[in-house]
Amino acid sequence: MRWILSITALLILCISAIYVGKINAINTASLSSQNKISTYMVKFRDVTLSIASNYANLFNRHSIFCVSNEGEEFFDNEDAFVFKNEREQLTVFKNSNKISYRLLQKESSQGIAVNSEKDAAKLAVGFLKKNRLPFSYEDIFIDFCGEFYNVKLINNLNGIALHAFNNVITVDIYGNVVSLDYFNVDFLKYGSSELLDIQRASERSGILIPEEIFKNGKISIVYVYENSIVVPGYLVEGRLRDGGSFRQIISAAGF
Repeated sequence: MRWILSITALLILCISAIYVGKINAINTASLSSQNKISTYMVKFRDVTLSIASNYANLFNRHSIFCVSNEGEEFFDNEDAFVFKNEREQLTVFKNSNKISYRLLQKESSQGIAVNSEKDAAKLAVGFLKKNRLPFSYEDIFIDFCGEFYNVKLINNLNGIALHAFNNVITVDIYGNVVSLDYFNVDFLKYGSSELLDIQRASERSGILIPEEIFKNGKISIVYVYENSIVVPGYLVEGRLRDGGSFRQIISAAGF
């Protein structure tokens, strides 16, 4: 079961969408030859021991200078600083500005019933606030699988939905936040790129888009991360004839 709370679309004049019923795919044949879309480089910051310790403290954990507490462990690996106890693990990567949180021992119930995507979104956002991590988002995409809701926070870049470096929080139906992948990066203007039409982008990527998706699906212009650059692409989604769902993100940079 999948849903999107909201999707911000750029270039509305090129997008014909009906949210209930049939949704016509956008026609980008003329767009790609007449318009260019900005591209961006990603600025990563070097993460020092002090910065990693500050992140650890935000998670209400002991800093590395207090790991003498029973059960607390600290590892300075080649690519990351790792804070760990029996229940939780926090990994602060040195070069990618990524923070990874994992719950190692889940509780059977936190007293919080997660019965819907709305419940999952509330719990996920609350977790970021509780741990005082700066964040923002324009849209939320939630994917439900088994006992887990994957909550993806989507920001905009230059008015286009950014499907890269998204904060992703996974919660279970028992009210546990079992994982977090969190990014803190900046984007610098790099250049511009033509937008390939959807057919050319699909062929180049090797991703086959079913005919019913072309006719009745939704195709949105988004940003993706490719070859160390943030470039334009497409988010293609819709329902298949057999009742299943289709969702693919395709790079469409023409340069």
